[in-house]
Amino acid sequence: MPSKAHFWSLILRPRQSTGNAAPHNALELVGGETTVHPHLIARILKRTALYNPRWSYHTSPDSTHFFDQATEVCDATVPYVEEHLDEVGSAFLPGLIWCDWSSRLVREIPAP
Repeated sequence: MPSKAHFWSLILRPRQSTGNAAPHNALELVGGETTVHPHLIARILKRTALYNPRWSYHTSPDSTHFFDQATEVCDATVPYVEEHLDEVGSAFLPGLIWCDWSSRLVREIPAP
C-alpha cells in the first residue's frame, strides 16, 4: 500500500531585493514555469511571526533561497523543527540553517 504524503504549511516572506533571486524563482515554481531549485533553504528565527502563527519559528526573509541538493545536516521537516526548536543552532541545524528536502512551494498567498 502506498504511503500517505504529509503536508505542512509554513508561510515564507522572501524579501524583494536585487541581490536575491528567490522571489523570482518562487513565482516561477508556483506558476509551473520551472522545476529548478524546488526546495527551501533559509535561516531559522526562533520566534513566531504574525503571518505564521501555527509555528514557534519562521525563516529570515533575507536568507530565503531555493535549492536542488543540499547537505544532510540541514534537512528536517517543519514539525520536526518545531519539536526540537530548543536544539536548533547546535548539532541540529548548525548556524540555524534549515533545508527541508521534502519542501516544495505550492502557492502564493497575497499580502494582507
